[in-house]
Amino acid sequence: MPSTYSIEVENVGTIKVTKKRGQRSLRIRLSPKGEVLVSAPWALPKIAIEKYVHDKKDWIVENKPTYDLVFFNSMKFGQNLELIIHENSVSNRSKLISNSLNVYLRGYFNKYDESQQYFIEKKLLSALKSEAEALLLPRLSVVAEQTGHEFNQAYVKNLKSRWGSCDRHKNIILNIFMLQIPEDLQQYVILHELTHTKHLNHSPTFWAHLESLLPNMRNLRKELKQHQPRIEPRL
Repeated sequence: MPSTYSIEVENVGTIKVTKKRGQRSLRIRLSPKGEVLVSAPWALPKIAIEKYVHDKKDWIVENKPTYDLVFFNSMKFGQNLELIIHENSVSNRSKLISNSLNVYLRGYFNKYDESQQYFIEKKLLSALKSEAEALLLPRLSVVAEQTGHEFNQAYVKNLKSRWGSCDRHKNIILNIFMLQIPEDLQQYVILHELTHTKHLNHSPTFWAHLESLLPNMRNLRKELKQHQPRIEPRL
């Protein structure tokens, strides 16, 4: 099992460190909410990890997102998902009932409590994944059949910087955050990945094929760049 702890860095804040068996090098990434996450080899001493983080401080400050979403009761996400927060539970837990993600918290809800916010985020990501599996994967199959494309397997994942991917074995991954973009942009992503089943690289032939399926492809591609794959509340 991984070992996780936090360290504090001046002008940066809390850094979450996860030590993993089998990992050979230090890695650092920034979550969409601005969390600084470091993964490290199991045997690497804490002092070496702290030095690495301090050496990367300027890069972290320069690239850390300013987006900081605070979760509270009755927020809506994805296509049909509503967050319902229950207080004074025996334990922290969650239950997905129909279109409601019910989160049960020990004690009173405090929007400034980082541990509560992290717990809600974790459960919300899981609920979004379930919703994406139920909505996006069937749609992918329908669009593939309608347009004469074939793929091997399909999955939904929490991707940090891409809306989707397709490998040389024709396995397709769709980002769970696609649920939060308009349907015409969802269609663009789906057709983009299906086009990769025929043209793996972004060659002129790839773009010509996609445009034949989606004549307004260029406008949709430009519009998609205005969105970021991260948790966004639905207005």
